[in-house]
Amino acid sequence: MVQSADDDVLVFTRHSPESRRAQALRRAGVKIVQARGRSGKPDLRAALEALGKRDVLMLLVEAGARLNAAALDAGVVDKLFLFYAPRFAGPGGLPMLGARKSKLHITGTMQKLNLRQFGPDFAVEGYLRDVYRDH
Repeated sequence: MVQSADDDVLVFTRHSPESRRAQALRRAGVKIVQARGRSGKPDLRAALEALGKRDVLMLLVEAGARLNAAALDAGVVDKLFLFYAPRFAGPGGLPMLGARKSKLHITGTMQKLNLRQFGPDFAVEGYLRDVYRDH
């Protein structure tokens, strides 16, 4: 990924930006950003603020269960694009969120729903809040 990127790969980490791993990434052309955090986890709101200061206005989070749940827990998700296959795998009813206990309190319904099919797979697209409202 780094080799095909246009010198614009950022890695946010709670670890020292002077670690061997960080230095190796920097030599490969990656920009290392030390992230604030709490309870041993990065502060996602602080990471988004750092991206905003770099004029990044949109972020695609294609992640695993822990980061997906953390982003939803932090309230930083505006839009969901959920992909499904006609097979069920993983613990519980929501494999994308894992089996861990979460403090997720998403209420209401997704807005502006769109259903798309990709061969036998499908995706549900929708907004958790109206991002286009007037301020």
